[in-house]
Amino acid sequence: MISYDVESLFTNIPLNESIDLTILYILKGNSDVKLTADELSTLFHFATVQPTANLFLGHYENIWLDFNYNSSLAHLYHRGCVDDTFCSFSSEDEADQNFYFINSRHPNIKFTFEKELDHKISFLDVLVDNSLATPVISVFRKNTYTGLLTNFFSFVPFCYKIGLIRTLLDRTYRINNTWSGFNSDIQKVFNILRKIVFLCISLKD
Repeated sequence: MISYDVESLFTNIPLNESIDLTILYILKGNSDVKLTADELSTLFHFATVQPTANLFLGHYENIWLDFNYNSSLAHLYHRGCVDDTFCSFSSEDEADQNFYFINSRHPNIKFTFEKELDHKISFLDVLVDNSLATPVISVFRKNTYTGLLTNFFSFVPFCYKIGLIRTLLDRTYRINNTWSGFNSDIQKVFNILRKIVFLCISLKD
């Protein structure tokens, strides 16, 4: 297992090329659009970089996988975020071969990658453990994670505070694929929230 990350994607994406690609796909897929390509171009120059960066990378990603390369080397190829991709290969050599290939495709796009260690790899906020017959998926927290969350006694609407707790619980439920992992992560969430409450009470006193 490996994960790719694009180096400084948003500052390296050619804006004009990204806008041209965006307009191409809009006009190609929506015949009832009343705006011309020039009008769309003017509008997109006021838009944020992230949507066009996502489309730009996706466009070339499809070319690399479907036309320029034997994508059967990758058992799994999934871009979970704009510049983060999770892949699975049969061997380290195949992973290296794919990495060198995608890094040579566009002058503005350069990837870094992280290999699994002890059959484990983190991808965004997910930890994948491939040491057993069936991969075990759980919540990933960096070593620098402090558990710093909203002060429960702060001047914030109560629905936001409850929403924070629901989000933590929902994320734990959706990510984990085993009940033991779910119970373990729920206990971690409980401990984090309890520490925050105790800290808030002590500061308030």
